[in-house]
Amino acid sequence: MAVKYIFSNPFFVKFKKHYCPECGNILRVKRESQIVNSRSEEAKNFDFYNGENFLIGGVKFIWNVFYCDVCNKTFSIKDIRQYEKNLKQK
Repeated sequence: MAVKYIFSNPFFVKFKKHYCPECGNILRVKRESQIVNSRSEEAKNFDFYNGENFLIGGVKFIWNVFYCDVCNKTFSIKDIRQYEKNLKQK
């Protein structure tokens, strides 16, 4: 089985404190993964290209998310980036 890491901006993720939009607790970074078959319906939501190659069959996608230990909620990096951007504009 092939493995593909989905990277986000490491400076935004690792070197800055982020807070939960629900309760204000400090968020921690958590790794999530999902196995997706390139021929499945959900494959349209994932990028199976790895450089010049196209991955075929089951591929394990791994990415980081933010997690709140108090609320037990998971937030995508995109969601937290948008939330923090909206806070700055207020």
